[in-house]
Amino acid sequence: MTQPVSATAEQVRGVTMPLVDAVGSACPGPLLMARRALADIEVKGRFKLLSSDPGTCRDIVLWCEKSGATLESVNTSETGIFSFVIRRNR
Repeated sequence: MTQPVSATAEQVRGVTMPLVDAVGSACPGPLLMARRALADIEVKGRFKLLSSDPGTCRDIVLWCEKSGATLESVNTSETGIFSFVIRRNR
C-alpha cells in the first residue's frame, strides 16, 4: 500500500475528497503528487489538487488526457493558488 499524499480532505459540492496540497512545489512535484493521488483513489473517485506553480495548469490538462482522468474544474484564487478537481475514470 502506498503512503497517502495528504491527510486532509475537503468537501466539494457535498462530497468529501482527498486534498493534495502541492503549494510551493515546483514542476514536476504537483504532477507526481497528482499521479500518486489518482492511484490511491477508487474508480469514479475525485481529489482536489492545489498548486502555486503556473506550469501545473498546462501539465495537468495534458496528464489527464494521457491518463484517462477527467479534469472537472480549474480555479485560481486571488493569491495565485490553482485548484484542480480530478476524477479517476479507470
